[in-house]
Amino acid sequence: MFEMFRSSRSASGRNTQTDAPSTTGSSIQSQNPINYRDLVRMVLRDTLRLNGIPIDWVGCEVISRPHTGQVPAFQINLIVHTWHEGLLRYAPLLKQQILQGLQHFDPANNHSNHVMAWVFAPNCGFPHTRMPGPAYWRVSSSAGKFDLPPSPHDQLRDEQDHIPTVPSPLR
Repeated sequence: MFEMFRSSRSASGRNTQTDAPSTTGSSIQSQNPINYRDLVRMVLRDTLRLNGIPIDWVGCEVISRPHTGQVPAFQINLIVHTWHEGLLRYAPLLKQQILQGLQHFDPANNHSNHVMAWVFAPNCGFPHTRMPGPAYWRVSSSAGKFDLPPSPHDQLRDEQDHIPTVPSPLR
């Protein structure tokens, strides 16, 4: 009874093996880019979950970039949906963990060619409405230094604030 369906399929000239997506490549990148997008989303979700960051705070968008040669490259936009100060404070570590996760799941490819960018949703909840003044960005020259008591050698400084080099008797 179902032979007429088989015969009509073969009569149409369709080969079921060629219609199936190719899986001959050893990597996900060499297959359909949609599969790579799914891989990036899965790695992002797992990285956020492992670090205790709610998975709805950050989403991603994967854009295929023009590439030279054999190595495809992607731009991975991390979209901040919910603002938290720590996301940008630890952004380099989050990026590193995502790239390590991609390398773990797809070791056949080098993922260091990808570009990661942060994109902020308009309603992410960023609390500031104005940029701070220029003094906010200045780094104090005494930051991280010890405040030692003055030494008698401090009196020996010349006009350029250099201390003269004198051989020490401690040799």
